[in-house]
Amino acid sequence: MDPQSYSSLHQNPEYKNFSPNRIHVRVRNKGQSYTKPSKVYLFWTLPSTREDWYEDWRYDLVYNGFYNADSGLSYPLGSEINDTGIIIGPLAPNADTIVSYDWWPPNPAWYYTDTSGTRVSFSERMVCLLSRIEESDLAPFGMATAEVIETTINVKNNNNIITKNTTLFNKNQGDMVLPIRYHYPIVVGRHYDFIDELRRQLVSVYSLDFYNYANVTVVLDDSLYAAWVAGGQQGRVHSQRP
Repeated sequence: MDPQSYSSLHQNPEYKNFSPNRIHVRVRNKGQSYTKPSKVYLFWTLPSTREDWYEDWRYDLVYNGFYNADSGLSYPLGSEINDTGIIIGPLAPNADTIVSYDWWPPNPAWYYTDTSGTRVSFSERMVCLLSRIEESDLAPFGMATAEVIETTINVKNNNNIITKNTTLFNKNQGDMVLPIRYHYPIVVGRHYDFIDELRRQLVSVYSLDFYNYANVTVVLDDSLYAAWVAGGQQGRVHSQRP
């Protein structure tokens, strides 16, 4: 998927180290009145005969991960693609809009089958994408029919949910990059530019332009989160996971 342009012609996603793919979702109002302001959320999972909501579509290496004995690491079997909903305004009857978002797909080589001790890895894997429109942050999220565990039933019952199977491939099979998570404590005090200090310390540790190679997730404990909310949720870059 070309990250710089939109085309209605589908392209299979490719695992790449240094540039993202791009997902495009067309949102169409098939009703007779204006839609409510909504948010679009995107997910991926490795397909199966039955994909459960929400377990198979979330990032959880314990309950939704694949352990690779060669690398000694676990890899995601599915994940949220955007933590923060993509806002779409009201749409007139029969109107539509295109929502686009960058995506870094998993490496097909992270996964393999094991038959009697013989491991077979893949240069291609089927991947299922899911897009959903939520009109509310609270259940049932504006769905016409309350969701159940089986994803297929939710798609049939709600036109705010759609899935698409696609083939993920890797042209360069020698570029397997292991996902690594570092827990890096930084003491935060008053009048402290957190982002600049984080950048300075990461660059000094790894000697590279860190933000070209990785994403940073900051988890606030309850007291720090409450202080941040009380202060007006100030910040140059932040996202919130429900």
